[in-house]
Amino acid sequence: MENKYLLAYLKEFYSDPRMDRVLDYFKVDFDNYLYAYGSQFGPYDNLELNIEHLYKEKGKEKAGIRKRIKKCWNSLYAYTRHQAYLMMSRRVSKTTSTDNSESFKKVLFIDHVSIKVREGFAKNNIRVYCIEEYNNKKHSDIHNIFEWYDSLSNLTFRERLELERYDCLDRFIDVIRNNFNDFDGLFVGNDEYFMPKLFIDAFKSMNIPTYNWSHGLDATIGMRKRTDYTLVWGPALKGKFVKDGNKDDSILVSGNINYYDVSNVLGFRDSLDDVLVLTSATVAHIRHTWDYASFEKWDRSLLLTYIYSVEKVLKSVGVKHARLRPHPINNKLWVDKFIDTSFFSIDYQPLEKSLESATLAIGPTSSTFVEALHKGVTYLVYEPGRNKRNITDIPLVAPFDGSDPKIDVAFTEDQLKNLIETKYSYGPNVLEDYMVPFDINSFIHTLGKRDNKIR
Repeated sequence: MENKYLLAYLKEFYSDPRMDRVLDYFKVDFDNYLYAYGSQFGPYDNLELNIEHLYKEKGKEKAGIRKRIKKCWNSLYAYTRHQAYLMMSRRVSKTTSTDNSESFKKVLFIDHVSIKVREGFAKNNIRVYCIEEYNNKKHSDIHNIFEWYDSLSNLTFRERLELERYDCLDRFIDVIRNNFNDFDGLFVGNDEYFMPKLFIDAFKSMNIPTYNWSHGLDATIGMRKRTDYTLVWGPALKGKFVKDGNKDDSILVSGNINYYDVSNVLGFRDSLDDVLVLTSATVAHIRHTWDYASFEKWDRSLLLTYIYSVEKVLKSVGVKHARLRPHPINNKLWVDKFIDTSFFSIDYQPLEKSLESATLAIGPTSSTFVEALHKGVTYLVYEPGRNKRNITDIPLVAPFDGSDPKIDVAFTEDQLKNLIETKYSYGPNVLEDYMVPFDINSFIHTLGKRDNKIR
C-alpha cells in the first residue's frame, strides 16, 4: 500500500474530484481529528475551561486554588481586552480617514489586526476590515458560513465524509463575492485552514490580490502557494522562498506588521535570574504534508523529552527555577502534570510582557527568536536531533540549522550548556537579515482588482 496516510488514501478510495476538494479544504480539520486529540491539545486557556478545571481541582490545597484563580483572571483579562479591541477597531475604521475618503482602498483581514496597524494603513488611504466584524447577525450571510463550519465539529469522522454536506461551498463563495467585490485585497495569517482557503478562492475568482503574512521565520508556504503574494519579515526568508522555487516578485519583504521600528539592540540580557523556556508545536508540522513518513515518525511525547532535556542542562549550571511557555497549540494544564513544578512554573503572561521580564530565553525553531532579540533578551536556539533535523525529525531551516555564522545553535545538551556558561550573545546587527521595520510601501502598489488574473 503506497498511500498509508489516510487522507491520501481516501482520495484514491473515492476517486471523486468533489472529495479531493473537501480533503484539500479541510485537511487541517481532519488531521486534528485524527492526531490532535486528547487533553494534550488546547485551546485550554479560555475562561470557561479554566473555571471548569478549577472546580474539578477544588479538593486541592488553597495555594493551588489561588494559582488557578489567577489563571482564570488572566483569561478574563485577555477576553475583555479582545472585546475592547473590536470596539476600538470599528471606531478607528470610521474615524482614521482623510477628507478624500472616496479614494480609500478597502482590504479584508481574516485574522484580527491591532489598532496601531489599522491607523498605519489608514494614513496610506487603506481602510482595514476584519472578518470578525462580519461574523454576526448583521451580516447574516457571512455569519451563516461560520455557523455551518462550527456545526462540523459535532460530526463523526464518517459523517464529515458525506459529500452532500459540502454542496454549499460554491454558494459560500458566491456569498463572499457579493459582500466583498469592491475590495482591493485579502490578507490571511496562513493558507492552511478552511476559512482562509475559502476566502482566497473567492477573492482570486474576482481577480482581487491575496496576501499571506508569513509566520515569522517559518520557511514553509503550506503545501500549495495559494495566495498571490507572501509577505515576509526580512530578506533572508525571501531568499529561502525564492531558492525553493517561488517567483521573486511574489515574495515581498514587508517586515513584521507589529513592528514599525526595528532598531539594533546594543546589548542582550543573558543572566540566569529569569530563564524562559519555550517549546515547539507537537503536531503543527503535519499540516504541510501528505507524506505519511512525517506522521509515522511523529511522537507527541517528544515535547516532554525536550522539556526534560532543557531542565537537566539548567540544573547542571545551578538554575533553581525557570518559567516554561508551551506552544499555544498545547494545553498548558496538561503539560503542568508532567513537569517538576518545584522547578518549572507555567508562563501565562502575554508573550510581549513575558519577554520583557526574561533575562534569558531557550527554545527551538520559532518566530519568538526574533521577537526576543528585539526585546533585548538572548534567545539560545536548542534543536536536539540528528543530521540537520529536529527532535521530531523535521528538517531544520535557516538560521536554526546552524548555517548562519552570526547565530550559534546548540544541537546537544553539552553544546547548550556551553552556550549558557560562556554567556553567548549576538552582535548588534543580528536582526537585519530576519526582521526589518514594517513597510506598507512594499505591497501597497499591488493592491486593487486586476483586469486579468495575477498569475
